[in-house]
Order: sequence, then structure tokens, then C-alpha cells
Amino acid sequence: MAIPTTPWSERTATHHKGEIKAEDPAFVGHFPGDPAFPGVAQLRTAWRLAREDFGAEFLAGVERVKYRAPVRPGARLTLDLVPTEDEGSVSFEFRGDEELASSGVLRLGFADGAMARTIPLPELGERPPQPAIDVMLPHRGPAWFVHEVLSVPDDVDAPFWLGGRVPEDSFLVRDGRVSAIAAIEVASQAGAVAPELRRADGETRELGGFLAAVKETAFAVPNYPQDRDVVASIRTSSRSRFVTVEAEVYTVCGAELEDLARVEVKLLVQ
Repeated sequence: MAIPTTPWSERTATHHKGEIKAEDPAFVGHFPGDPAFPGVAQLRTAWRLAREDFGAEFLAGVERVKYRAPVRPGARLTLDLVPTEDEGSVSFEFRGDEELASSGVLRLGFADGAMARTIPLPELGERPPQPAIDVMLPHRGPAWFVHEVLSVPDDVDAPFWLGGRVPEDSFLVRDGRVSAIAAIEVASQAGAVAPELRRADGETRELGGFLAAVKETAFAVPNYPQDRDVVASIRTSSRSRFVTVEAEVYTVCGAELEDLARVEVKLLVQ
């Protein structure tokens, strides 16, 4: 794809209409029995159309994303994309059935990014006893990304480590590669589970966690091979029913971890 030659200041807003079909694969496994179009699917839709409209090479990051209302199967879609004063940034408003579902900013990239940083696979010690994550998360395949807890720190300021894999039938997989947007869902699922691992009463709950906001995410690569595992280092803080999650998400490449994204999200956990 050629780098656009039109000055950014001369770019104009675009408007799209469509329908979120009930058979869209993004619904599968996402709150079974009460399907909702995932927040990451809304971002993927906005990015796909922004790439076509503005000639971007890759998605560098997202910021100030707020989720306001669920999008149900069959909803009528409108999406407005508006270039901001910051070159390469596009604000979006995503509406389903005329109700504002989400809004935020996409940061577009127009040239090859830097090589992703790699670090040695950390020594995490013996894996702790843990309840099954599929009992806690209200997701099923292919929407279920996080599968195991790798470490639960004694120090409240130290990170949790969780691992998993994006399945090959996920809507975020194309031609054997996973969109980096998946890192936001990895962070969200891991962030919903992590506080539960400190509960002293021994009970295991199914968490009705909803992605309320993506404060900021920076992607190190646009995508990665689907056959790689993902690992997330998670720190959380809670206020009322909201959990803020700061995550470093990596893919596993042999004995090393390769950067995928830095993610900060806000969850509403019931």
C-alpha cells in the first residue's frame, strides 16, 4: 500500500452504514445466551474502514475509547470517522440502532514500525493452585483467550502473569495471523480474573465483566502467527465496581517473549 500524498489537514470525515448480522462470527462465545458485539470487534471494524478511507499501513494504537451501550445481533450500524488535528489520528463514533455504542481515537501508521522488543521468558516458578478460568469468565470458544494463571504474586504491587492463545477460529484471525487488537481482549479477560485470585473466601464466581473503556493501547506489531501462545503481565486496581488494568502483552517465541502491546483498560466487573 502506497503512503498517501494528500496532506493530513486536507483529509475529510467519512460516514459508513451497515448491519451487524446475527451470524457474524464475533458474536460466537461472547456472553452465550446474551450475545453482544465485542468491544474489540467494534475497534476492528473502525480500523478496517479507517485503513481503507485514509490509506493506513497499520494500527499504531487506540486511546480514549469509551463503551456506552451494547450492540446486539441485527443492529443497524453507522460509523463516523473524523481526522483530528493530530496527524494520523482519527476519532470515531460507532452507533448500533442509532444509539451511541462506542467512541474513541485510532492512531494510524503509514510506514513500517520499529522491530518489537524481545525479553527472556521469565522464571515464574511453580504454577499456583487455581480455579478453572472457564468457570470464572463468561466467554466460551472462540471468544475465550486466557486459559491459565502462571503466577499469583505475594506482593500486591507485583504483576500477575496469565497465559493463553487466540484460537484459529476467532474472528480476529486471518490467513493464520492474529490482529494485534486481540491484546486488548487478552488484557481484559486477564484483568477480570486477576482480582478474584486474591479472594479469601475460597468461592469461585462467574464474572460478568464488561469492557467499559480503553484508556490507551500501543501496538508493537500489527499481527502475529496464530500458533503462538500469548502471555500477559497484569497489574490491577479497583474502585467501586470498576477495575483498571495495566497490561504488558507478549507472544511466546521459543525462549523469549516478543512485545505485542501495552494496554490500559477499565472494566465493569459484577
